[in-house]
Amino acid sequence: MGDPGTNTFIDDIRKADTTATVGLMAPDMPVIGLVDDGLTYYEAEWGGPMGESYVLDNGRWPTRPGEVLVIGNTARTPEIGRSLQLLGKAEATIVGTGRDKAYGGTFLLAAPGTWATMHPTNDASLTGVYGKVEVLLPTLDNLDDFKKSVTEAATAANYEMTSDAEFLMTENVVINLLPRPWIDRSPILFWVPSLVIIPFAAVLTFLSQHRRIVPAISNLVRNGAASRLSLSAPLTPIALWCFLGSGSGAMAGTAAGLGIAVAGAGTFAAPMPTIAIPTSGFTALAVGMVLGIVAGAWSIALRALPRTKKSSRQANISRSNKWATYRRIALIALLGMTIYWMLSSRTSWNILQTVCLAMGILLLAAPEVPRLLGDALPQHQLSTILTRNLIKKHSGQASVFFAVIAIGIGLTAGVVTSVNSAVAAEEAKLSITAPVGQLTLDNDGAPSYQVSPEVIEAAEKVPALAQQQPVQLWSTLLVTAKNQKPKGDESYVTSANDYGVTFAVEDVEDLERLFQRPLTDIEKATFTSGGLITVNPEALTDPDSISLKDSVNSNKTYGTIPAVIAEVEPAPWFVFTAGFVSRATAEQLSLPQLKASLVYTDLAEKDSQEVLRELTHAGINPEQAGVHYEHPPVIPDAALLGISSMLIIISVSIASLATRGQIAGMRKWIHTLSQHGVPSQWISRVLVRQILVLSVTAALVGTAAGVIPMVIGSYVVPQVPFELPWLLIILTALVLCGLCAIVSWLTVRAITQSSPVSHNRV
Repeated sequence: MGDPGTNTFIDDIRKADTTATVGLMAPDMPVIGLVDDGLTYYEAEWGGPMGESYVLDNGRWPTRPGEVLVIGNTARTPEIGRSLQLLGKAEATIVGTGRDKAYGGTFLLAAPGTWATMHPTNDASLTGVYGKVEVLLPTLDNLDDFKKSVTEAATAANYEMTSDAEFLMTENVVINLLPRPWIDRSPILFWVPSLVIIPFAAVLTFLSQHRRIVPAISNLVRNGAASRLSLSAPLTPIALWCFLGSGSGAMAGTAAGLGIAVAGAGTFAAPMPTIAIPTSGFTALAVGMVLGIVAGAWSIALRALPRTKKSSRQANISRSNKWATYRRIALIALLGMTIYWMLSSRTSWNILQTVCLAMGILLLAAPEVPRLLGDALPQHQLSTILTRNLIKKHSGQASVFFAVIAIGIGLTAGVVTSVNSAVAAEEAKLSITAPVGQLTLDNDGAPSYQVSPEVIEAAEKVPALAQQQPVQLWSTLLVTAKNQKPKGDESYVTSANDYGVTFAVEDVEDLERLFQRPLTDIEKATFTSGGLITVNPEALTDPDSISLKDSVNSNKTYGTIPAVIAEVEPAPWFVFTAGFVSRATAEQLSLPQLKASLVYTDLAEKDSQEVLRELTHAGINPEQAGVHYEHPPVIPDAALLGISSMLIIISVSIASLATRGQIAGMRKWIHTLSQHGVPSQWISRVLVRQILVLSVTAALVGTAAGVIPMVIGSYVVPQVPFELPWLLIILTALVLCGLCAIVSWLTVRAITQSSPVSHNRV
């Protein structure tokens, strides 16, 4: 397609087939003030099939030349109504924001005619922006005629055709190839939490009415009422309340979110918010509520309706043994599945799913815990023996309590670790273009080559640059005398282990400006006495020296010289650099020297931004200059605090309810001891010890189940950063165990005080 500023070819294609949808794409468009690197630019009529790949979140689609829509996440937040500077003093106005259905990329969608307003420099290598035409046809019936017309139009316009068509598909094919929404592609990430938390809340609602409803239903049945009528009378209002309460909460939350977006338009939210109803969320809520109501009603029915036939003790034991066998088989199968899933994980989401499988293992293994704990507890004191016997005797309640605490803290540990790791992964992707106060003219990330005079002239229109002598870097590219302009395939001087290009600078002062700190005595002595300073320890095969050689011809060596490692804030072009020598050392070693990048120092942020504007005004890609950017946090601190707090609050609430249920289930035993004159303090001590034993064990096992898959996953998928918030996990475990002890003591105290017998005598 050629450079920006030429747009007649698109009109020629439209004339060749009036039914065709024609667009223009530029893969690396620089947009200063929006992204640190270039983004993909698309120009088309967005009301047709070209817009099928995207979702409009805020504002509107671009319709007039100079209007653009920002798709995806950018380094700086796009504000509707804000002007963006394009190449050659052209400007574009943001009229909307949205997201990509297919790959979640970052794009700039422009209205037809925007490309023609750009006027780049005459040197295409400095612009770095090329456009190509994309064509969508409603049918392929007249494809040959269309190709012929396009070829004739290209020949008449002196355009070079690299192929029949760079992008040629039918509209239906394009629409069908669009990936499904993430809910459809990864349903487990959406539906599993929805179908666990929502039903759990509904079941809790029914269980909260258990003590009031169960006796009433039992009395109705004993007095001759039909079982269906006896159940429906008290359970129907609870089911209606569940639906009304959840529906009202969902609608209130949706209305509040939309209200905040409208109220904050133009201030803390984007202007002109798009009204969108979360239908998937409402569907999940309805399905989860139905499942929860059915489970809650079933649990009430099991307790309230009289059993028609009592099973013998032998039959109960046989049935229990049978279910235990099935559970152990399922436990072994799930354990094998978890190990396989753990070792085959490829993303952080896979690792989090492994944590969910580990929680399933805890659930199946929970009934074994009371027996194992009872066998492990010492028996040298009466209270310890009683604690052991209580855990074994009330093994059903103890296993439920253990499962609730272990799964609660396990999910908390797994999710918090996953969130921290995901944040670390995103932060690792944020590139550092230059240290604070520095600006590098580095040929768009290629510091080994000489900077074009046009780039220097445009950049030094900013006084802060024109008034200083920049640090001149010299690369060790080997070029021939006949071809002094590098082509990109030259050999260079590198370390023995091929760790990047060796650079030279004039003197100590230049190196100190480059490093933004004074050299230490050892660094200065090494540098001035013919040695090398590296910022990458990997470049050294020996701790105190480095061997230099040609990158292509390994037999061509330049000797071994002293070397020292310097700690420096990394710049992108430092990442793969063998090191720095003085020009005098380079001459002594006969190293090739070629003028390379220029580094300006002690600059204010406004000066760096002004350089980007000057380059853009000149039609030069602003990525020719590397400047420092302050990246916003991946997730605001308030959001991280909110996520952690909500997880801890949920875990604490569940632990409190589980503890009360565990102690309440021993009410009869507590009353019996009280009636026999056992002091309430002694009863409390025994039960608190039981709760502490179970909760501490559950906390340890749950933390291990939540963290171990993440640890192993970090080894299986090393490219996924692993951040383990030990302090938060330990504090959560301590708070849970302490809360369980306090709640158990308060519950025992309330039960003993309600006993008709005085418990205060010794």
